Amino acid sequence: MANSKDKQADTAEAADAAQMTSAPAASQEPRSVSLGVRLVPVDNSDQPLFANYTTVNATPGIAFLDFAFLEPSVLLALPHVEKVPESINGRLVARVALAPDALQNLARQLNALLRPQQQGPQ
Repeated sequence: MANSKDKQADTAEAADAAQMTSAPAASQEPRSVSLGVRLVPVDNSDQPLFANYTTVNATPGIAFLDFAFLEPSVLLALPHVEKVPESINGRLVARVALAPDALQNLARQLNALLRPQQQGPQ
């Protein structure tokens, strides 16, 4: 009987093999393939995190996305203070490092989500 680590290794090998066989030749254009992906939570990774502030820092070959939480009461008080502080403290919720292809995929998904739904002819 195979244990779950063996099954995960087999799945990873199959994904690697599928990727190699579907890799476009140098003369072909890359193609988009729809594939169902099942994500298995690790530790508490299935618990939602709340962020109300984001930053992106890019380096060659990788982008770091920081998701943070700034206390809303601090943000609401800012317009009413005489002297705006140079910085405010927040709590880093998560930092995600993305390769360029994953960053492009995220941008595509976010643009599709934020784009108003196109309406048909009236």
